Amino acid sequence: VLNNAWYSQQDRTSFHWFNDNQQWMQVDKIGHAFTAYQISRVTTKSFQWAGVGDTEAHLYGTLCGILYQTPIEIMDGFASGYGASWGDLAANTAGSLFWLGQYGLWKEERIHFKYSFHRTSYATQRPNVLGDGWSQEWLKDYNGQTYWLSFDMYALTNKASWVPHWLNLIVGYGADGMLFAHQDANELAGLNPKRQFYIGLDLDMSHVKTKSKVLNSVLYLIDMIKLPM
Repeated sequence: VLNNAWYSQQDRTSFHWFNDNQQWMQVDKIGHAFTAYQISRVTTKSFQWAGVGDTEAHLYGTLCGILYQTPIEIMDGFASGYGASWGDLAANTAGSLFWLGQYGLWKEERIHFKYSFHRTSYATQRPNVLGDGWSQEWLKDYNGQTYWLSFDMYALTNKASWVPHWLNLIVGYGADGMLFAHQDANELAGLNPKRQFYIGLDLDMSHVKTKSKVLNSVLYLIDMIKLPM
């Protein structure tokens, strides 16, 4: 699936490296960290379900988050339009370590890493890069992606009685005005690329518990998405 989405129109080359750390206002790097974080989060829960102890489950889950992302860099390294990126590998590692670090500090997740997406007009102007239709745009159009850190105020205030369990403080980051990866190319095209920062409130689905294990699992997965509020 990933090959069809990203590389089907790319010529193959010998393996090579590529420095893309200045591209897309680093939204892509945060995307790498987010994906690694969520893979670590879900696989840790899977190990716990299978009876692995908490510490080992978090270590194995963290390793899974890093290793699962590595084939993406291998495929990038053989694609003519991309290249393997040390920046991506670092972002992958940072995302998984962010998951492990919370366990080391608090034995629980108190800062939730979330994602939201809205469609933009940029993808239709450059669909081969930013996505052709909804099924690709959510992955490729960095103008429409926003990444969030949702702070569990109930847990961070030592479970103060006046703080609702389900209400978090959230901060977000995104960017806009990007048809091309580099800022100078966007400016030459008459665009005004800019970073965007957000702050607001968030619904914490991790505190919603039901009698259904299936529904609880669904809520656990939904908690990686920033719900509108």
